[in-house]
Amino acid sequence: MIKTIKITYLIPFFLTFFLTHCNKPRDLSYLHGQANLLEKSKQLSLKFSNKNDIIKILGESVTKDPLDNNIWYYTEVLEVSNIFGRKKIKKNNLLIIKFNKSGILENKTFYDISKLNNIELDQSKTNSLGIDNSIIKSILKSSKKRIQNQSKNLQK
Repeated sequence: MIKTIKITYLIPFFLTFFLTHCNKPRDLSYLHGQANLLEKSKQLSLKFSNKNDIIKILGESVTKDPLDNNIWYYTEVLEVSNIFGRKKIKKNNLLIIKFNKSGILENKTFYDISKLNNIELDQSKTNSLGIDNSIIKSILKSSKKRIQNQSKNLQK
């Protein structure tokens, strides 16, 4: 009798569990950057649009070239994850806008996910000035040796 009571309570529980979790998992999407970047970039016309027009269409650029303030970057990253936590990037777009000195659109370059994977990166290396022996490094080494020698003398 006790076993039948437990089973009768468990059957509805398992039925509701399986029926509610067997639905098609819904996708949760997260957008980083600008939505519909390709369509908005088609509204920009070379040698006609200025910085104010671009701000109206795309908004203020979050990323600007630190060396040249006339190069702006816009991104669109659409990441989709299902309820199980699996993430997949559906869109990964980059728009590079270059202005001339008077603020008129000079060049626009659009990269989608396939073009971004084929970009060749510069393989040259930069020498660091911090690695070379300097006066400060030699002073610190000598003071470290003096401290070690004095600690050995105190231990004796």
